[in-house]
Amino acid sequence: METSVSTAVPQSMSIRITGADTGVSALMAAIRGLQAVDDIVELSLDAPRKRGDSSSAGMVDDTTSECREMRVHVPSSVAYDYVRGRIEMLAARNGVIVEWLDLERTL
Repeated sequence: METSVSTAVPQSMSIRITGADTGVSALMAAIRGLQAVDDIVELSLDAPRKRGDSSSAGMVDDTTSECREMRVHVPSSVAYDYVRGRIEMLAARNGVIVEWLDLERTL
């Protein structure tokens, strides 16, 4: 049975991206640029980082990683599979980690 665009059921995926600031920003920009993406909703913004004991002792802070959570909306399950594959490829290219937060959807 073929599914037409008019009868396709919209899908969404929730993801967490962790890595260097530049890699996370590059991945987010790339996701926004995908034609199969209808909308992106950021679920969490960076919270101010608490300074640990090492930084108060004058040591260098080497924890410059960023963590973002977002929900990506796509028009169909076919688009879902395509966008997920692109996100995985782009994450590897940008050196960041993507966690899939949708436990109910299996591949």
